[in-house]
Amino acid sequence: AWRTRPAAAPGAGSPARRAVAFEPDTCDAALARRRGLTVDERFFGANSAKGGAAADLAYARHVIEHVFDFRDFFSGLALATSADADLVLETPELDHHCLTASLNPFHVEHVHVFSRRSLARLAASHGWRLAGQVTTEDGNLIAWFRRQPGEAGQLAGLPDGPRLDGLQSRFE
Repeated sequence: AWRTRPAAAPGAGSPARRAVAFEPDTCDAALARRRGLTVDERFFGANSAKGGAAADLAYARHVIEHVFDFRDFFSGLALATSADADLVLETPELDHHCLTASLNPFHVEHVHVFSRRSLARLAASHGWRLAGQVTTEDGNLIAWFRRQPGEAGQLAGLPDGPRLDGLQSRFE
């Protein structure tokens, strides 16, 4: 979903004027429309992002683990967001599920599973600096990023790798 600022207050962090959702599934798109969202029924990427107003917030909830082409996805974000935009990504967290011996994130439709570090590294390689992250009780990683034009590939400040001490004993 995208949120664009009202034209009268650019950069003021004011309430959303409108939100746009990308949902290729027609049933889910219809539900979102009933809730008042503008819905584009295409997969998000560079082609679908062209021509819209620059958003100040992009939120992808349980999307990134299904993305085949990261270059296309992040190119779309670059086209669809303002220079000071925020990005929120929510996805199952590999670290949590390893520590709890859970197979939940290894769903047939998930082409990727991310740790805190791997998600931060991926976003950084496309110009998004990690601002913070939390893991929910059920093992979802919610990470938020600030767009950093010209800083793609800057990996300073990434979170430490997982602490897997004692993991083997969980399987014995």
